[in-house]
Amino acid sequence: MHLLKLKRVRLFIIILIGYAALSSCGTSGIILQTAPNRPSEKIISPEIKAASLAEWEEQKSFINNALQRDIYGTFPAAAQIISIDKTPLNPSIYKGQGRTENWQITINIAREDGTSSQGQFEMALILPKSDDPVPIITMQTFCPTNSTLPGLGIDAKYGDMCEGEGFGANLMLYVFGRYIATPPIEDILARGYGIATMFPSDIIPDQRQRGREAMTALFGPSNLGPNHNASVIGGWAYIWAAAAKALAADSAINGHKIASFGHSRYGKSALLAAAWSDDIAAAVSHQSGTGGASISRGKKGETVTQIMESYPHWFAPAYAKYDNDAPIDVEQHHLLALIAPKPILLGNAKRDVWSDPEGGFFAARAANHVYNLYGKQGLSVDRLNRFDPNANISYWIRGGTHGIVKEDWPAFLEFLDAHFK
Repeated sequence: MHLLKLKRVRLFIIILIGYAALSSCGTSGIILQTAPNRPSEKIISPEIKAASLAEWEEQKSFINNALQRDIYGTFPAAAQIISIDKTPLNPSIYKGQGRTENWQITINIAREDGTSSQGQFEMALILPKSDDPVPIITMQTFCPTNSTLPGLGIDAKYGDMCEGEGFGANLMLYVFGRYIATPPIEDILARGYGIATMFPSDIIPDQRQRGREAMTALFGPSNLGPNHNASVIGGWAYIWAAAAKALAADSAINGHKIASFGHSRYGKSALLAAAWSDDIAAAVSHQSGTGGASISRGKKGETVTQIMESYPHWFAPAYAKYDNDAPIDVEQHHLLALIAPKPILLGNAKRDVWSDPEGGFFAARAANHVYNLYGKQGLSVDRLNRFDPNANISYWIRGGTHGIVKEDWPAFLEFLDAHFK
């Protein structure tokens, strides 16, 4: 009995360590808190004061530049697709659905200094059988494509970090839910959606030094050094925009119905990609937290200081000032407003206060004004626990903590059905 209790204690400690390592959660006390159902009244500053759509259009350039300067780093000119090498994969998997391919995409990147560079990244693709072009959900994932879409015969580059019966794979699924590594592929295909997945670290590693070095190789020397304006999340959003452009040119895909889906850090890049890319028509951003949908000041959960200490490569250095009283030109509701009038779903969990569900609700409410200027219904609810998939800013919250669980994907698909079908 004593040995059994000791094993349970060890397992609990291991789970806490894994949670902190994988989710950017730095304190255990926050896990015990719960997001409210009814939000408090809060005015987000600086407010969006455009009185008309024309006035908002005039403000957009300033806001976009401020977001790049202060939070996400400079966004280079749109990528030029040089080539797409498409390799067929196992055609019999997933009940013999349509095309299954692995794409090797080569892009040309125009730098600020007038030079250019080339980059390559992989994207795995599954399309359902259809006589018409299909809508598609693009995903940036924590796992390589051979783990995200198992059974397709994609080469494993990184071992079994996300699959099999290894300790790391089991810990990830136990802590973050059954769909953190692999989405419910057959359910998605049965609803008529294609799937395209990318492992962002293939081209821009999620590491302080190597991530910035990759940014420098792609976007130029100004992205390294004490005065750099590099942002790995900005780099991932750039790659996402290039992937969407490649997908939109494929005749089997409905180029007007491409959605970006991401969880946690990739929820941040999913929003940014939707703001920057004309080819992305909707965003599902799940538990994106600080630097994503949640406001940066006057917030709960993870602070800007904490995220900049743990993941300084994710953002431009200037983002650090958002944790003090220095004047700021933009907040996260401006990012949501730049996506307008495209539909957004913001996913949350009641006990994921580290990601600040209430702060995301505040930002959605503040961005509502711009959606209204476009004649769209923005956030339509006044409580966190009321889900309206038809709204153009749709807010979803469930019980539980940080991760992707069985309740999440039905809500995501209901939202996409409402806007794509």
